Amino acid sequence: MTIDCDGNRQWVGFRQFRFNVWWLSVLLVSVTLICMPDSSYACSPPRVTTYLKKLGFDPSSKEITSIANDNVNGITLKSLVSRRDETGVRRFIATRNFIHKYTKDTTTAFPPATLYDVQYLTPRDQKFIMIQIQKAFGVPPKNQASLK
Repeated sequence: MTIDCDGNRQWVGFRQFRFNVWWLSVLLVSVTLICMPDSSYACSPPRVTTYLKKLGFDPSSKEITSIANDNVNGITLKSLVSRRDETGVRRFIATRNFIHKYTKDTTTAFPPATLYDVQYLTPRDQKFIMIQIQKAFGVPPKNQASLK
């Protein structure tokens, strides 16, 4: 039921209701697709791309796009860029790229200590690295079941 501008009540027919629901659905899907986070920093606000370029990173490179959606305890690449934290940005990029490579190939070398920062590892990442190091030194892991 609707009320027109004269204050009269009118019943909305089923077809009109169905048509409005269809348009509402199209609108919601469109807004969702437009507002979805994109993994490419090439489409990021100019401040983000400018700052990454200033630090010597290509915002559309695999090095950046592969970690674009990483979130470690509320810390993201965008949040570090917005704070203009140069050291944090460099460490986040190095650490997150390392862990992505290390989970695929455990022979991947650790980055230099000046770039590697454990605060950019999730607890799951830390546990995985600990287990791999224990295996490398022949120490039996205590609890692998909690990793799954």
